[in-house]
Amino acid sequence: MELLANRILNDMPQRPEDKCEFYSTDSIAFFKAYDVFPGPAEFDKYEFVIPSSAFPVLYVDKREFYVEKNTLMPVNPGQSHGARSHYSVPCYIPIFIDKSLVNQVASQIFNISEAFFENGTYRISPHLINSINQFMYESKHKQLGYEFVLDSLTTQIIISILRQTDSNLPAYKLDNHYRDTNCVKRVMEFLRENYNKKYSFETVAQIANYSPYHFIKIFKAETGKTPHEYLIDVKIEKAIEQLGSKEGSITEVCFSCGFNSLNHFTGVFKKKTGLTPTEFKKSFFK
Repeated sequence: MELLANRILNDMPQRPEDKCEFYSTDSIAFFKAYDVFPGPAEFDKYEFVIPSSAFPVLYVDKREFYVEKNTLMPVNPGQSHGARSHYSVPCYIPIFIDKSLVNQVASQIFNISEAFFENGTYRISPHLINSINQFMYESKHKQLGYEFVLDSLTTQIIISILRQTDSNLPAYKLDNHYRDTNCVKRVMEFLRENYNKKYSFETVAQIANYSPYHFIKIFKAETGKTPHEYLIDVKIEKAIEQLGSKEGSITEVCFSCGFNSLNHFTGVFKKKTGLTPTEFKKSFFK
């Protein structure tokens, strides 16, 4: 079947001056793009814009949005969007996903026939960065069985976006016996503010006013992660911000984010993002 990237290029009101790099199947397409065009443009696909640097103001259905670097901005099928005028930027990634595929996943998980995303900017998780990097690698090198890997990654990317953005999809159905939103929010705030400090798990459980055993169940029911998994994700998010700002060496970033050794930091960072810190500094998400 025809690659989705080729169909998108044919539907664009204005073609990029330079041939942009793309990674695509018949249902999803990633572009490494350098031109932001004025609107109006409309596609019958879901689009998700990820800038790697300062980005012009975007207009979606006549509303103005400021899209920060390394955040994700969703645009729904049929929404008119674009910039005020033509801009050239260092690089950004627009992701296009076939409407029927997104809605198939939304239907299977949430029993909703059509997903509608709230326009706005959303932080990108290390897991989504990892999935995007893996998709680009598999698409570029086309090793044996890459088609199956791309199909799996496509589903993971859609689910990650559904989890990380606001939409008309219902919240996760959790066991009410283990729901305590306020206590989990208190702990999440504590972990985000003290991600690079030393403290015991018992201290965290005391903040929640639960025993460690019950607190783990409550926290995981609310977030889908254990407190330790959540804290590691926060540390990696902070490392991504610091590496992207080019402030400090990799070793300085390692210790400022609360890791005890460079080897441990490198291993965790690669597991979460698919890249070593050195490779990340050279990547799109720098």
